[in-house]
Amino acid sequence: MRFQVIVLGVLVGCAGGKPDAATPGPGTSPVPEAADSARITRPDAVWVLTTEFRGLYSAGFEEESFRPCDSRERWWVANPAELGRQYQELGAHPYEPVLAVILGDTSRAGPAGHLGLYQRYVRVHAVVRIERLDSLAAGVPPRCPAG
Repeated sequence: MRFQVIVLGVLVGCAGGKPDAATPGPGTSPVPEAADSARITRPDAVWVLTTEFRGLYSAGFEEESFRPCDSRERWWVANPAELGRQYQELGAHPYEPVLAVILGDTSRAGPAGHLGLYQRYVRVHAVVRIERLDSLAAGVPPRCPAG
């Protein structure tokens, strides 16, 4: 009887461990090395498959925000290095929204980012396109352009 309890304990302990990062679970995608070092405050987040997203990105003090064009949500960019570098190369001012098309994956919905004010995290795997919005020069509130 004692042997069965020990074996059961070992099996339960093995099954309850964290999955290997190289072996994604259902509904997840492998994490590229660049995203492994991302500052993610919710390591328990479940990531969905890599998708192309089009939206408004802005960055500043305590802000790494991405707002998809087809959603009212705001997402915290978990690994902003490449997106932030291109944002600066555009000459965008802090907090200035720019149009960004990215390949990435998102966490499940829940408090995310600075003070938990964002609806989910997005990990950026590639920046497809980034450009300033002409509407800002005309004093029009930022929104996603058509197309």
